[in-house]
Amino acid sequence: MHHHGQRVVSVAAEAPEFPWLIVGLIALAVLIGVGIWMMLQQERGAARGRFGPREVEQNLEGQILAMLHQAGGSLLQTEIAAQLDTPLERVSGVLRDLQDSGRVQRKWEARRYTYRIIRRHAQT
Repeated sequence: MHHHGQRVVSVAAEAPEFPWLIVGLIALAVLIGVGIWMMLQQERGAARGRFGPREVEQNLEGQILAMLHQAGGSLLQTEIAAQLDTPLERVSGVLRDLQDSGRVQRKWEARRYTYRIIRRHAQT
């Protein structure tokens, strides 16, 4: 009878390990899945950087011109950067390009310590 009791104890001792094995395997699968997903995200980001910085800039130019149009033709450079949630340096580079191509005019506003961007109407 004592022998039978030990057997029950050994089965009971093994039973809790079984769910932990499943939990461990699920956790491992989740970690592997997250790892693969992160690698894919990095590759996608790298691919975007490799293939399309110009496309991204053109998109930013389009968004800025649309914002200026909606705002009645004039916004502060800092407002544009904040609304686009894009670093000011990046926005200012795009705005310089837009100014060089004659699509916007930048006027320094010393008391606000930023440029006012004025949309120029396309000359036909």
